[in-house]
Amino acid sequence: MDDVVEGFNNFFVSVGPDLEKNIKPPQGGATYKHIIDRNPFTIFLHEVTRKEIIDIVKNLKNKTSTDEHGIDMALIKKVIIEIAYHSNWVPFLQK
Repeated sequence: MDDVVEGFNNFFVSVGPDLEKNIKPPQGGATYKHIIDRNPFTIFLHEVTRKEIIDIVKNLKNKTSTDEHGIDMALIKKVIIEIAYHSNWVPFLQK
């Protein structure tokens, strides 16, 4: 079973770089590799903004069901909003 798991892992780790080798650069030569630091251990695409976080948190339902640690979504939202107030995120919360 470990061989199968390792085979899948090797495939998915290498599929991106293998595909990249087969993609021809556009004519005119404009590529962006020189401005992007490559990190093979992440799929980071772009920075998440404070506003995005606040918008997501504001749209979460205030569920009171708890996880295995007794924490519910209402508490998580309160904590994030409290942190936002103390981190100068207030303008985003007032919209």
